[in-house]
Amino acid sequence: MEIRLHISGDADQGLVSLSWLVEESQQRPYEVSKDSLARASLDIRTILSKVTAADDLECNDPFDPFKSELSRAGSVLFSNLFAAVDGDRQTAEDVRDYFSEAPPPGTSFLVTTDGLVHLPWNFVALPLHSPTQYSDLFFNHFSVRVTSLCGSILQQRRLPLQSGNFRILFAIHKPFFDQALKSKHLSPKERELWDKMAALEVGTRTDWVSCEQAWDQISNYDSVISILGHSEGDEIHLYEIDPANRDIDGIQKYITNYARLLACFRKRAASRSDSLLMLNVCSSAITKDRYGPLAVAYGTGFHGLIGSEANVLNVFALKYSLNFLGYLLGEQKSVGEAFDLTKHELFPRSLLYSCYADPRFAVQPILV
Repeated sequence: MEIRLHISGDADQGLVSLSWLVEESQQRPYEVSKDSLARASLDIRTILSKVTAADDLECNDPFDPFKSELSRAGSVLFSNLFAAVDGDRQTAEDVRDYFSEAPPPGTSFLVTTDGLVHLPWNFVALPLHSPTQYSDLFFNHFSVRVTSLCGSILQQRRLPLQSGNFRILFAIHKPFFDQALKSKHLSPKERELWDKMAALEVGTRTDWVSCEQAWDQISNYDSVISILGHSEGDEIHLYEIDPANRDIDGIQKYITNYARLLACFRKRAASRSDSLLMLNVCSSAITKDRYGPLAVAYGTGFHGLIGSEANVLNVFALKYSLNFLGYLLGEQKSVGEAFDLTKHELFPRSLLYSCYADPRFAVQPILV
């Protein structure tokens, strides 16, 4: 069984149009308030950031102390999805009633969007009777995929992408990265994966100027850009430490915003290369009115991003990147398969991540 949802809207009017396909039956569209969806999503993401702040990476389930808050906030977001203010209000009620019966686990839930609004789908709560231990939350029932109509079209005949024409660029916040690499929570397998990735052509960069220079050299190649940094609002920070001057004055901060990031990783209109963005900074899956990280991820020649819905611990961010890229670059798993495998392997913390990428994107193995 598959459920499809198309989301579009008008930023000036503040309305979001929802059009559902349920059990192969196309439903009439209706409109809801963009602000109400944004507020409910912010509520959930605030709770998720509290989960991360309290997480010591020792407990099995960091979400457990917050499950009541998550269910409450998830219920509000669910209700707002069906609070029609225009269009076919009866459709909104009918689809809402459909969700009152829990679908079987693993049901496909495909969202297409024009980029106006993005929701933390894993934590939407179904209106179930007497839910127990997250049983009402979407992640227990759906395999969620989000794709954008703004992105480039990935040609199936090119897949898997050829390893000889593939490059990976790592942009890292070096103090955060070095600290995470030393953590006891990183496994020997993950350290070995990093050694293999670091040895690949292009390698790591720790400032935006050198990132742009590296990109100029590889933009015509198929590629993955993996960014492990720090974010504040619409800024992404990279840092490095001058080894000759380790006091506070030796720390160099490199800041960019999403507008500059878009310019930095832009491809020529005639480019035929295919790329994926892995943006491992806090709340990288959040966007505002079609601007932000998704503007980069759906530029010419790009096919989306893997990003986080809230703040993420540095160590876990590195673990997630290594596991996901290990599957994608070492075991010829597609983005969809790599995302699902990483979700399972690092569950439940992996729920902090969302797939906003074409799930078919795949590469011949380049890790040996």
